[in-house]
Amino acid sequence: MRPMRRIVLLALLLVSTAAYAGPRNRQTAKVMSGTGAAVAGAVTLAGFVTVPEGEAFNRPVLYTGVGMLFVTPSLGEFYSGQYLTWGMGVRALATGLAVWTLQTQTVAVRCEVIGAPQEPTCTSFNEKGYPLLGIAGIAFVGGVWYDVLDASDSADRFNARHGYSIVPAPLRGPNGMAPGLVVSGNF
Repeated sequence: MRPMRRIVLLALLLVSTAAYAGPRNRQTAKVMSGTGAAVAGAVTLAGFVTVPEGEAFNRPVLYTGVGMLFVTPSLGEFYSGQYLTWGMGVRALATGLAVWTLQTQTVAVRCEVIGAPQEPTCTSFNEKGYPLLGIAGIAFVGGVWYDVLDASDSADRFNARHGYSIVPAPLRGPNGMAPGLVVSGNF
């Protein structure tokens, strides 16, 4: 899994340190965010599919995928010079809610262990915590989708703040109207 982490870190470094090099392409921003979210989602899913014997899920793979889901859906925004996004904020709040729920919604119960000299106590998840975990999961996925859907708009916002735009426009020529281009810029 180390090569994957290195690739992701290298991609983030390249995208985040890129100097202004002209207008940003809407499609490129959307593809970057969509691909980042898809790869991170696939790694997360692999954490449930590649389960070691006797485990509920493959922890290192699952946690790597969830960690990637924090950052990679925002690659299109990074490309457009926006390093903090609403989607990242929503994902952070959703993770905070999930962690809080897992820490506070447990109860001590008696465990039945055959042959144990005394009944040990175990912790179990409280029923009230399931809806909160569901809300946290939905909000987390919503934060991912927001960043993917906002990527092309972030390219437009970048282009409006920097550089120039080229718009097709009809121009008056010596023989009447003719197709042309209008170039405008911010200085």
